[in-house]
Amino acid sequence: RRSKMTMKKEESKEHKKLHLYLVTGSMVGHMVPLLPSAEELLKRGHSITFFHPTVPKFRKIIETAKLNKCASVTYHPKSTKLYEFMKSHIEDPSNIRPDVIVYDFFEYEKLQPRSRQ
Repeated sequence: RRSKMTMKKEESKEHKKLHLYLVTGSMVGHMVPLLPSAEELLKRGHSITFFHPTVPKFRKIIETAKLNKCASVTYHPKSTKLYEFMKSHIEDPSNIRPDVIVYDFFEYEKLQPRSRQ
């Protein structure tokens, strides 16, 4: 018969496995910093879906980093409004809902150089 203390210790060892969405912008440099974290999360038993542009080099980077367990969802960066795309993906009951979304919100298209005065 197990004591209450033993049962609590066993319960604390069982961590909830998370499903994460890692959403990157349309530049490779936005994906690369996420790779070490993705590797560690996979080692800990979590699952990951990368959202990245349709450009083949993005999936190749995932495979080269030995993150083949990660699922991929692609989008067209020039024609897709990423927020709306993500929202529709999350609301679709056939998709796994994420526990965490890591989103690169940097919008380089909207940046304009500062004028020097």
